[in-house]
Amino acid sequence: RGGRGSERETPCEVVGRGRMEAIVSEMGKKATFLKATNSLAAMVESGWDCGDAAGRDAIFNACKRCFSLLRSRYSAVGFWRAGKALAEACVAAMHTDPKRLATAKEWLSLAVIEVTNGDAASGV
Repeated sequence: RGGRGSERETPCEVVGRGRMEAIVSEMGKKATFLKATNSLAAMVESGWDCGDAAGRDAIFNACKRCFSLLRSRYSAVGFWRAGKALAEACVAAMHTDPKRLATAKEWLSLAVIEVTNGDAASGV
């Protein structure tokens, strides 16, 4: 491997270096929630099957935190759209883990309802 930064890190390496903690921290601020949620969705899409159980646990726990924040603090439809994209990524990636897949499907159902209701309320 080349020098530092010469190659992109794999999602598992990013998880291993504490990126998940940074994403969770970014989700705690309204100004960076969307960016963090989009980063997390990309990580789910590209890194779920890396074979690293600790990495999958960290990703899943970050997803749980995201949906907890959506339910409690970030209820605007724009935030839920990002949550819907994350839930869709989770459903696609977690197909080999029945328990987590069931949770991801619950997140997606909730996100679809919130986005649909938000769009209806705003006349979209």
